[in-house]
Amino acid sequence: MAVREFEHNLPDIHPTAYIDATALVIGDVVVGEHSSLWPGTVVRGDVNRI
Repeated sequence: MAVREFEHNLPDIHPTAYIDATALVIGDVVVGEHSSLWPGTVVRGDVNRI
C-alpha cells in the first residue's frame, strides 16, 4: 500500500481497514472502520475530502 501526503494532508486509515498492497491513497482521505481498498485502487483526496 502506498500512502502519500498531498498539500500537508495525510490519509487517515482506521486500523481495521483492509488496504491491498497495490492500492494508492493520497491526500485528504478517510478510510473508515472495516472498509477495504482492493488491488489497483487509487483514492485521491487532492481537490476535496473523501
